[in-house]
Amino acid sequence: MICTNPCDNTTNPTVFDIVGRYTTNYDVMLEGKPQALHHLAVLLMSNVQLLKCVLQVPRFSSPAPYEGFLTTLCIIQQDGAIQIKREDNTLVIAGSGDKLSMLAKGITYLADAPKPTSGIEQHIQIEYYPGHHYLTPSALPLIIIAKEE
Repeated sequence: MICTNPCDNTTNPTVFDIVGRYTTNYDVMLEGKPQALHHLAVLLMSNVQLLKCVLQVPRFSSPAPYEGFLTTLCIIQQDGAIQIKREDNTLVIAGSGDKLSMLAKGITYLADAPKPTSGIEQHIQIEYYPGHHYLTPSALPLIIIAKEE
């Protein structure tokens, strides 16, 4: 993903290799190598009001079993619990700095996890349940997958 701060006129955005997919019933997934997931965690904790990131879309590849590719990730720092939503091909993650940091810690944990010996990719599922400590009830379920190096 290529990330830029719209309030900043940087000419050299950072490039990360993260792919996003979605289904029309609102399932969303992000996948990347551990280094890219670490960068995503850093962005979530960056204390910047708004970050827009261009996600990688693989050429000559199907999004299956999902229905489409996400093209943009938008991280918004605002008061309250984290809202995860999809607007067309954009994944929006919005919440307070402390709540975004909680999400970032989970992503860092995933990125640092030892490689599985079972052949199953390491992943985390972020999904609201009653009393969830950092997600809003309307937050979409999000799967984050750590691809092997």
